[in-house]
Amino acid sequence: MPTTPLQQGIVNSSGDTVNQVAADGDSYTIAKANYEPRADYWEKMELRMMQPPPAPTPFDGDPSRYLRFRTNFRDQVENRTSLTDSEKMNYLMTYTTGKAREVIENYQGLPNGCRLAIQVLKQRSGQNAMIVEALKSSVISGPKIRYGDSVALLTLSDKLQNCCWAMIELQSNELDCTTNMRQIFDRLPDPLQAKWRKSAKLYRERTGGKEPTLIELSTFITRESQTENDPVYGRSSTLTARVGSDNRSKKQPFMLKSPSGTPITTMTTEVAVADASINQETREVLPAEVDPVAGSGRG
Repeated sequence: MPTTPLQQGIVNSSGDTVNQVAADGDSYTIAKANYEPRADYWEKMELRMMQPPPAPTPFDGDPSRYLRFRTNFRDQVENRTSLTDSEKMNYLMTYTTGKAREVIENYQGLPNGCRLAIQVLKQRSGQNAMIVEALKSSVISGPKIRYGDSVALLTLSDKLQNCCWAMIELQSNELDCTTNMRQIFDRLPDPLQAKWRKSAKLYRERTGGKEPTLIELSTFITRESQTENDPVYGRSSTLTARVGSDNRSKKQPFMLKSPSGTPITTMTTEVAVADASINQETREVLPAEVDPVAGSGRG
């Protein structure tokens, strides 16, 4: 009697069950291919294992940096369910420094120490009013930027972008008020102030009289800083000497010598300098005996 081929269910890589004929030789190959993980799966696992461990910048207690620290620690440590509270506390000690570490080091070894330490850090450095005040001080305080100082303009652009991100995160419009906007505006060089006045006027006309916000000012300063720091045509940090259109060489200034032999720079005309040199040559020709001081007593 003919035998009925044995049916068996095989789960492929996508999770579906596929009935294959085990008696057939090719069916075993198909089943093996569906059962074994694909090569790209092992490549992804290998790349993940080769990645270096996360190492965020240690938090020193500055409220302007709290939001970034809190986000990094939550994503990289706190949300990992495989870690115990004690292990999370060890990570927290590693990711803090200065005043922030002094605040939380007393919670090490306590039950739920990491959770308590995070709450203390929020009370000391993470309240919304503290963060907004620290960010505002970072952009409105400081001297006026000199025209052509592309490095200082780029630094202000980076701080403004950080403020915009934080204001969106905190759902605050503290820096959008006219007083704070004016203080940021006063730090810009005069040519950029003139450009911003035109941009603000066009913005009011386009929006029906609304005042520009921090986002518009930050976008303007970022665009101008990118222009000033262009890799090819940006301003050079070193001054270059101007070269005239003609090839005439500049004359060296005439130098006179004092009786002691020290050169003296003169701003007189060439005629006056020539007369002075003639008088000096005449004095050198006269004999030393006629000098009323040095020649006295000689026969």
